[in-house]
Amino acid sequence: MLICIDKMHVAWAGSGLFGFFMACIFPTTLLMAEESVQLTGRYGSALVFASSVGEFIIPTGMGNILAGLGTFYFLWSVLIFILIIFIMLVSVHFCAHKIQQNIRIEKEVSNINNKDNNDHV
Repeated sequence: MLICIDKMHVAWAGSGLFGFFMACIFPTTLLMAEESVQLTGRYGSALVFASSVGEFIIPTGMGNILAGLGTFYFLWSVLIFILIIFIMLVSVHFCAHKIQQNIRIEKEVSNINNKDNNDHV
């Protein structure tokens, strides 16, 4: 990329490479979700909905940034978007972990209550 004279070629090549390497994010997110939460049709459709909303918002934001600031700030804007998405994924992971702990505790309490009720009968 350093031998390109025109900055526009660098911007197009960087955009293409960015899109190519982002293709694995959606399947990876689904696999991570299946490990964290029991993925049902309801959760799966929520993930697909959220990803399609992100597909509309992120390119619009990137286009506005590039139109307003120029192609020089493309990599900086990509870095900012990646950091925001990383923070969101980490927070979702911790929320899912907390929900799983609460479900386990509720199941244990339910089992203890059922055992106590069976002992009294």
